[in-house]
Amino acid sequence: MPEVSLKELDARVRKQFGNAKTAVERGNFEYCVEICSSLLLDHPGCLEIRELLRQAQQSVYTKRGRNWFLRLRSKVEAGFVVLYGKPYLKKDPSLAMAYGERALTRDPLHEGALSLVAAGGEALGFHETAVFCLKKIYDNETKDLGLMQRYCEALTKVGETRQAVAIAEELKQLKPDSALIQELVKSASV
Repeated sequence: MPEVSLKELDARVRKQFGNAKTAVERGNFEYCVEICSSLLLDHPGCLEIRELLRQAQQSVYTKRGRNWFLRLRSKVEAGFVVLYGKPYLKKDPSLAMAYGERALTRDPLHEGALSLVAAGGEALGFHETAVFCLKKIYDNETKDLGLMQRYCEALTKVGETRQAVAIAEELKQLKPDSALIQELVKSASV
């Protein structure tokens, strides 16, 4: 199942996306989250919808303020949603992605939720979606070797060889005697 651009979708879906974009411009981020979440259930391979959703989720999260208790509660709730969604990765990856997005509505930088959406995207062949999600994790935590390896492989599949080589070289510096990383450097540079 290949990823689709917004232009390839039905005119009704594009109109709903336009309404979601207008909601963001007006500061009604919750409404945008609601629209984009429902659109992604039917069209999980549309990266433009996912990007707008992530922007709205981040705005809602920021709007909550710096209350540490609310942030901790959001992180815990997101963790439970991710745990519930993980078993669906093999049976129904698009449903697992929906659970990941539901968790990201609670905490847009939750690593487990981003990883769940990326894994679902990889299972469905949505490599750009996987890169989008893994980049968010990579930007926050750059020393997780498994994550860096997944991100490098996803970049290679999308054709972003410069970034893939840079990450592979960084991996090589962190763990120079790993044969797996040596192989990753070769495949990224080819």
